[in-house]
Amino acid sequence: MKKILTGLLSAAMTVSMATTVALAANSQTKVKPSLNKVVGYYTKNNTLSSSDQVISVASLGLDASSKSFKLDPDYKKSLASLSTKSIGEFTKGIVAITLLGDNPASYQGKNYVKSLEGLVAKDGSIKGTTGPNQSVYALYALESVNSSKVSVAAKYLASQAMDNGAFWYNYNGKFADDATTAWVIEALTLANKKTYAPVINKAFAYLEGGYKQDGSYDNSGFGGNADTQSCVLQAYAVYNKKAIKTKAVDYLLSWQLDDGSFSAYDFNTSKVASNAYTTVEAARALGTYTYGSVYQQAAAFNASYHKLTKDNVKLSKTTYVYNGKRQQPTVKVTYDKKALNKKNYVVTLPKEAKKVGKYTITVKGKGDYKGTVKVTYTITPAAVKVKSVKGVKKGFVVSYQKAPKTTVQVAYTLGKKTTYKKTTKSVLKVSALKASKTYDVKVRALQNGVYGPWSKSVQVKA
Repeated sequence: MKKILTGLLSAAMTVSMATTVALAANSQTKVKPSLNKVVGYYTKNNTLSSSDQVISVASLGLDASSKSFKLDPDYKKSLASLSTKSIGEFTKGIVAITLLGDNPASYQGKNYVKSLEGLVAKDGSIKGTTGPNQSVYALYALESVNSSKVSVAAKYLASQAMDNGAFWYNYNGKFADDATTAWVIEALTLANKKTYAPVINKAFAYLEGGYKQDGSYDNSGFGGNADTQSCVLQAYAVYNKKAIKTKAVDYLLSWQLDDGSFSAYDFNTSKVASNAYTTVEAARALGTYTYGSVYQQAAAFNASYHKLTKDNVKLSKTTYVYNGKRQQPTVKVTYDKKALNKKNYVVTLPKEAKKVGKYTITVKGKGDYKGTVKVTYTITPAAVKVKSVKGVKKGFVVSYQKAPKTTVQVAYTLGKKTTYKKTTKSVLKVSALKASKTYDVKVRALQNGVYGPWSKSVQVKA
């Protein structure tokens, strides 16, 4: 009997797998044309005015940072002033900044990653959130930047599941929500699919409890819609793409309009019309189905993001003495103690480097290497040669050979006290010193705010 049951279970599993594979194959043939239509929609309507749109465009396999798209000025300005007071805008903004090719850990002088990680309490809860519908986006952002806080935040989020497996938002208490449940499934799958499998499977069981004959998911009782459908399909696409039902895909695609956008019911007009947010969610569902989670894409960007700092740039020499000729050091750029190929950075040298002064060399990263580093080197005045030092009553007279239009600094030391004097003349007389005391005297040149090397000290008795 045991062998028979085992055989039946095995056969059933085989049939089930064959069915889901077939469903996935059928879905794929329908998803591609629909995805192409929404790609066309965003290519035509190419001004991005929200992080949601940036994320959706990236999920479709498009480069939101390319010349094909432009950022709304107000939105672009908002990215430079993200605030943790709005968890949704803040966390989505971090993901968007990454997908736009910038570093959220160093964006226009701000470290958004540090601020994000500062929201994670010791128990993994997210400060300022009122439920999983908000904290899940913080986890998405943490995952996108490969934060070490992912583990503790995911563990806490998983603990917020309701007894029926659903995840919730706060509406006069905990209100089970299909979309939130689907979001959490995706976030927990990215955090650790194996660890959170029991929680995820129970959440899927909740979603399946609301599956309808028309292919929609609706545990709320308000009726199916493209927004919720998109979220559920995203969850399935990330966790188990083969389990997606063809009718579920058909239901989502039924909301797509001829221009590629997706529609929603407008309660104000009692009509179905194109809706920007619904299009965002549906586009992300189609993109996730085709290319995988956009948050994994962001994480890959951050993992390959190498920011150059001054520690990565070394000059063969930082000080030169004026000789009337052009002088400049060689530049070596390294990362993780390995020399970088010159295709990974661009070096800009100063146009003129003959005169005494400080000069700046700029190194700018290319490709996977980002950041701009400025390093300086100096051309100092030539050394001043002391011709003679002669002691006089309570003082001394020092003469030296200097270049024209050069200031000379004279230093004389007695014990631990050193006194400095400057002059443009070739001879300096120092008086009012202590009689019969021996002083150490040395000189150096000063030009364009740059000092030259000191001469050797010469002793003289005042």
